[in-house]
Amino acid sequence: MLGRVRRAKAARTFAVSIKGSPKVQTVRANARRSPAERKFNALVGDDAKTAKTLRRSTNMLFGLLPRQVLPGDLNFHQSYDLRMLIAIGYDSSMDIGSLDLRQLRQIAEICRAGGVTRAAHMLGISQPTLSKSIRRIEDQLGVPLFDVRGRSLVPNVLAHHIASRSAAILENVEKVGREVRAIASGHGAPLRIGVGAASRHLCDRIVLADLLKMSPHLRIEMHQDVVPNLMQRVRSSELDVVITSHRRDAAPRGLVSLAVLQDDVYFVARANHPLRGCRDADVPRFLEYPIASPGLYFDFQRALPTTLNDAQTRNATAYVCQDYSSIFDMVLASDSITYAPWFIIDRLCTPDNVVVLNAKMRLSYYSYIFVNEIAASSPFIRGSVEVIRRSIATAYEDGMRSAKTRRLEFGITDGYSASN
Repeated sequence: MLGRVRRAKAARTFAVSIKGSPKVQTVRANARRSPAERKFNALVGDDAKTAKTLRRSTNMLFGLLPRQVLPGDLNFHQSYDLRMLIAIGYDSSMDIGSLDLRQLRQIAEICRAGGVTRAAHMLGISQPTLSKSIRRIEDQLGVPLFDVRGRSLVPNVLAHHIASRSAAILENVEKVGREVRAIASGHGAPLRIGVGAASRHLCDRIVLADLLKMSPHLRIEMHQDVVPNLMQRVRSSELDVVITSHRRDAAPRGLVSLAVLQDDVYFVARANHPLRGCRDADVPRFLEYPIASPGLYFDFQRALPTTLNDAQTRNATAYVCQDYSSIFDMVLASDSITYAPWFIIDRLCTPDNVVVLNAKMRLSYYSYIFVNEIAASSPFIRGSVEVIRRSIATAYEDGMRSAKTRRLEFGITDGYSASN
């Protein structure tokens, strides 16, 4: 009994002797602080001015923010969690960008479920596995994300902050996944593609092969028509995608357009045509002969004389056909003249049977992909359009690598212009 009294008296004497010690006061103060406040102090260190500024800013922020912005009902003491959020910006050891999607999803699910057990069930993993993962995340970030209440882990403000900021990321990942699955599986109905006389040669076996790589079970319908009809059919959803020429300065209403390529248009006649070698021939001179074409290009219409006589009017539309093979047959069989983009001439003609008339007299061909605004919202249609555009552009660029030599064979010596 006497020994216990002596030990107690000695302990009181020792406590009084060290009561004024700054170190002991610091230890006792830290013991009364929350983990968030201890983290705050550790981050700002001995910089009293910074700590004071952060506390003032945080208290002001805590007073201005509407309550619904914050998760749960926070009291004044819990505002230390907000200070911790601000102080995180001073901590170079914390790297939120190092979290992967699985970890972000786990944090978000715990915040949504309110606890680890229910969140583990929703995620399809065991509760101990999720708890271990949470501890690894906290070690990785260097800050606590969850408070221990009894036998439960409750997400704190920082966990809710990460969950709210990652919600858009997770939603975008899910959206991308849905779009990829939709593109790969197709959309049930055939992909209906509309083409013109020239763009039919752009949508060749390379484009079709790339579409089937994207969606192996895809069914494709190819429709060829004149430009006004194609525009009407895609606008009314009779066609999903249209690839055709169009004016650069007149975007169709109600349609979404994507530029594919620009090519030079040349006038072509049979090799022994009377205008062969006529270097200064122009459109009025060409109109002295029948014109074979799929229809009047806008650039050709602008090059026409202001007024046409009866013979020129007849010759301007002497032979209209939507098949360039048939057009060139007419050119080889008569004195007819046609005009076509270079990629058509390159594919269907040889220098032995046709001649380019006045190579300096060039028009321009602009190819576009059109879809209506409703179809443009479909991931499958957007994916198909991008595959078609990329395939056409790649094939065109490959052809341009040998274009200079080929054009020299046709007597074209002043270069070419092309852009994708």
